[in-house]
Amino acid sequence: MNYPLTPIDWKRRAVKYYPNKTAVIDGEKHFTYQQFGERADRLSAALSEAGAKPGDHIAVMLPNTHYMLECFYGICQTGAVMVPLNYRIQASDMEYIINHRCKNVNR
Repeated sequence: MNYPLTPIDWKRRAVKYYPNKTAVIDGEKHFTYQQFGERADRLSAALSEAGAKPGDHIAVMLPNTHYMLECFYGICQTGAVMVPLNYRIQASDMEYIINHRCKNVNR
C-alpha cells in the first residue's frame, strides 16, 4: 500500500519498529524513539488539556534542542500549527509575527 508518510506517521512508525534505537542526541542527553515519542505525546496531551485546538497557532521560541524537536511533533499531533520565533529578530518583527500568526491563541 502506498500512501504519504507524514512526520507524525514517521514518528509513530519509528516508535513501533525501533523503540530502543537512539532517536535524539542533544549534548549529553540521549533519547530512544520510545522515549522521544512519549515526550512528544505528553506535550500534545498537556497542550490539549490547556485548550489547544486544531488550527490554533502556537508560538515557540527555543534554541535548536530536543525541546524544539518535541514541540514540532507534539504541537502537530494536536492539529495546531507551530510558529517558530527567532530571538535574534527585532521586537517589532516579533510583535508582528505573534499578532499576525498567533491570532487564534488565547493570550
